[in-house]
Amino acid sequence: MIVLRFVPVVITLGLVSAQAQADATQPAAPQVTSASAYSVDLMGLYREARLEDPRVLSAYLRAQSAVDSQRDALGGLLPQVTANGSYNRILRKDETEREIYNNSSYSLNLTQYLYNKQAWEAYQKAKSTTEQKSHQAEDAQAEATVDLA
Repeated sequence: MIVLRFVPVVITLGLVSAQAQADATQPAAPQVTSASAYSVDLMGLYREARLEDPRVLSAYLRAQSAVDSQRDALGGLLPQVTANGSYNRILRKDETEREIYNNSSYSLNLTQYLYNKQAWEAYQKAKSTTEQKSHQAEDAQAEATVDLA
């Protein structure tokens, strides 16, 4: 019975190899490349280089991090708002009397510095860093495009 199981496999392999030999003897059709197919492939390679190149990705992520840092530094220049609230209940018992006092207090505090040198310098530094990282990301994209060519 073992022989019967291998026989169909051997026959099938023989038919497949005979078909492959028949295909190999036929002349191959000439390949025609059109300009539009070439440009689509080139655009696909360009997108792939932009989306998958680790140098480009890391440069763009560093640029995005710099943008986030700039927004944080801008927060130091904006008004600061603080809100507080409290509620107290006091129970006072004597032998003859029982008194309950309720107390609630709320506060809202808005602070805006007219000139905060430290915050302004931090914002200016973050702004220049953002511009620098943006240029580095563009340079990394250009390098990846040149490496692609």
